[in-house]
Amino acid sequence: MNKKNTIIILCLLSFVCLASILSCQKESNDNKENYSIDLYGKSPDEIQPYIQGKWKLLSSYGGFINYRDSNILWTFTKDHLVITKNGKITTDIIPTWIYLDISGFTGYVLTGTPVGGVSPNRIHNDSLFMEMNLGDLVASTTISFFKK
Repeated sequence: MNKKNTIIILCLLSFVCLASILSCQKESNDNKENYSIDLYGKSPDEIQPYIQGKWKLLSSYGGFINYRDSNILWTFTKDHLVITKNGKITTDIIPTWIYLDISGFTGYVLTGTPVGGVSPNRIHNDSLFMEMNLGDLVASTTISFFKK
């Protein structure tokens, strides 16, 4: 085999290896994009394991107030909620869960937060979505977080 054929074969093998690696990486990304958990209507015992950890506030939308603030972290433990802004603690509470059945909403609400009662709605990929102003179709707001 001459040098030219060897180079061609090595290039083809390199291309096949690269295509295989990219295909595997795409499959793992596809699996991650399909990760979704519905928390609506679940009990606090079912919700808490999923929301434990640090969540970076991304935005809120709907209702009267829309904002984005990337310097706010909500940290959930089994029995505590700590909120920090720019690394400084602004809220440190033992949250309380209450059950609500009001117009358009039935489920558990986490109370004691600076924005009032919030209800974890779902987790999709690395994002947590919570609802506030529950039962108010005009002021209903979704808050989104990204897992840290």
